[in-house]
Amino acid sequence: MRNMAILVTSCQRDRGAAQTAIRKTWGDVGKPVFFLGEPRMHPWPDEVFLRVSDTYSCVPFKTHGMCWYAMKKLLDYVFICDVDTYVDVEMLYKYPAIQHNYVGHRCDEGHASGGNGYWLSSYACWLLAMEEPPMGYADMWVGKTLEKHGVKLHHDPAYGNGEITKHLSQGTGNYDPKWMYEEHERRLACKRSKSLADTSLFPASST
Repeated sequence: MRNMAILVTSCQRDRGAAQTAIRKTWGDVGKPVFFLGEPRMHPWPDEVFLRVSDTYSCVPFKTHGMCWYAMKKLLDYVFICDVDTYVDVEMLYKYPAIQHNYVGHRCDEGHASGGNGYWLSSYACWLLAMEEPPMGYADMWVGKTLEKHGVKLHHDPAYGNGEITKHLSQGTGNYDPKWMYEEHERRLACKRSKSLADTSLFPASST
C-alpha cells in the first residue's frame, strides 16, 4: 500500500469558512492537511503553519514546505491542491498516479494546473525541496523546476474536466465556500442516481 496524502494550500483568510467547507464535504473522507503561512497560530490537528509569508506571491514557498513535509513523513505520493479545489476522493485514489512522478492537467504554459491539483512522487518532492523557490506562481515553478531535472508532466484530462477534481473559483479572489457544498451535493446526487439506475437494471430476484 502506497503512503499518500492530500495537501491543501491555504491561508489565514481561508482558515475559517473555506477550510470548514472542505472538512464537511470531501475532506471528511480525504483527510487533507492544510498549509498556512505566518503569523503562526495554534494549529488544528489537520493544519501546518510554515515560516513563510501568507501572501499570494509567496505560495511557492508553501509548496516548497509541503515537499519538505512529504519527505519528513516518508510519503510516497502527495496530491497538492488549493483550498477552492473540489476533490472526488474516491476517484482520486481509484486512479492513483503511481506510475509517474508528476501528474495533472496541463496548462497552456505546459505545467500542471495548481487549481485542479497535481500529484508529486517522493522523487519529485525531493527535487523541489532541494531548490530555492521564487515569488510568483507555485504551479509554474513546480513545472519548470521538474522539467529542468528531466521530469515531464504526465497530462491527465480527468484533472481538468471535472471528473476527478474541479477548481471552483471564478477568477483570482472570486470564491465562495458555499460552492464547495453545492458541488458536493451535486456529486452525491449523481452517484445516488447512478446507484438507483444500476439497481433497476439488476433487480433483486424474488424467492
